[in-house]
Amino acid sequence: AFSVSSALEYLHEHNIVYRDLKPDNIGFDIRGDVKLFDFGLAKELDDSLKSPYLTDYYELSGNTGSLRYMSPEVALSEPYNLLADIYSFGLVLWQTCSLELPYEGMTRADHAEYVVEGHERPSL
Repeated sequence: AFSVSSALEYLHEHNIVYRDLKPDNIGFDIRGDVKLFDFGLAKELDDSLKSPYLTDYYELSGNTGSLRYMSPEVALSEPYNLLADIYSFGLVLWQTCSLELPYEGMTRADHAEYVVEGHERPSL
């Protein structure tokens, strides 16, 4: 968890939102150090992307990444910021500790209703 949070901290210090944090994008290098892989959805946040309506939020493509780990604001195609990665990190950490998939068995419609709109979260 520390290595992943350090990687996110580095990206966020450089104003980059990763947008696809999930277990499949976390791996190990040849020395056994934890690394993030697949930066295909990562985006540098600059002033041209700032939302005219919300301070410190950006108008980026929505519904980006893996639904199971996607923050509600991203799923709703609303403006978002670096905190979208923190939401995903929380779900990855929960999965690591619980050894369960978050929202397992939910259909896309269930996920939209209960998680995105209904604010359901995994129990601690």
